[in-house]
Amino acid sequence: DHCDVLHSEQVLPSASPVKEQPLTPSSSKKKPRKYEQDNNFRAAVIHVVADAFVSVLVIAAISIAGNVPNTLFLDPLVAVIGSFVILSWAATLMYDTSMNLLDVSPDLKLNAALRRVLERDGSHVVDLHVWRLGPGHLAAIVSVMSPQRGRHVHYYKNKLKGFKALSHVTIEHYEPADKQI
Repeated sequence: DHCDVLHSEQVLPSASPVKEQPLTPSSSKKKPRKYEQDNNFRAAVIHVVADAFVSVLVIAAISIAGNVPNTLFLDPLVAVIGSFVILSWAATLMYDTSMNLLDVSPDLKLNAALRRVLERDGSHVVDLHVWRLGPGHLAAIVSVMSPQRGRHVHYYKNKLKGFKALSHVTIEHYEPADKQI
């Protein structure tokens, strides 16, 4: 077998993205996908909002407890409510961050679209691994078996032009072995 490998820091820009690519960040103005979010910024915002929320609850509890008799239980109650709110936000953030650290594929629909585009001409995707590099940036390693000789890694790289989220692509290209008679 013959294998060519191409490492690319940026997939070639495309003047007209492939029609089948609704999964690219630039093609949609909807809510950003998980892989487009900046977890550091999210953590900072959650921290500030949680502090403000708990402070408002504490001020409300103190003002009620100071003016209404037999309401001293409000302070510990507000502390428990605030801790549950903070824990739920923290759990969501920890889950999203751990998925990044474990290199879990961020978008299975994107994986299916990549496979579909690469296999459209009869090629076979032997291995496909996509992971998040940072907000809005993905990397992919693709192993492709060509149905015929003469195709090169650039042929497959050009097929991925419409996927704007791919910032780093490694393509392994295998050609069929010569038949031995």
